Amino acid sequence: MARAEKCRDNYSKAKEVSITQKEAFNEKTNLQAESIQNRLAVAEANRLAQTEKCLEQTKAMNQRVQEAQKKREEQIASEKEELDKSVSSSKERLSAAEERRTSMLREAQEKAAAEVAKAKELAAKKQQSLQDMDEKIKEKLSAAEDRRNIILSEQKEKAAAAYIHAKDVSAQQQAKETQLRDDLENKIQAKLAEAENRRLSGSPAKFAKAKADESIN
Repeated sequence: MARAEKCRDNYSKAKEVSITQKEAFNEKTNLQAESIQNRLAVAEANRLAQTEKCLEQTKAMNQRVQEAQKKREEQIASEKEELDKSVSSSKERLSAAEERRTSMLREAQEKAAAEVAKAKELAAKKQQSLQDMDEKIKEKLSAAEDRRNIILSEQKEKAAAAYIHAKDVSAQQQAKETQLRDDLENKIQAKLAEAENRRLSGSPAKFAKAKADESIN
């Protein structure tokens, strides 16, 4: 009986160890999942910050272009006023000044148009760069999410395998305990049957000797 009790104690201890290991594994899995979520959150925050920075740079560039265009228009207006004043003295000077004014206006307009086109091209390139960057960040986030799902799946499979193994070990221990108990009961029954046979078939002296032998065994 003491041996059976020891087997039951061993089974209880093994069961407690299995539960403790399972809880520790679940805690570790949860910590790893939280770490992945934190890294994803940091990556998303960095992407948003980078996008905001690029948008601010684009706005600043557009503002500089508008200021340059406005300044150029003010300069053209000033030059036009000066030309108008200079041609008022005579028709010849007016005609010459008008030609110069027209030429300067045309050149200024062409130059301003070229600057505006260049600014638009730069803005378009910047916008395309921002879109490309945003797509790359999204791809990285998607890949990170895929890796996280794979890790979680692998961890779940390992946890399930560990649980099945622990369950198998527990079943084997229980079977051993049952077999030991059955063997012990069979031996006791055999001893009792042997003692009874000796009592019935032998003399009182033999019966006493048999009882003494049984006590020793």
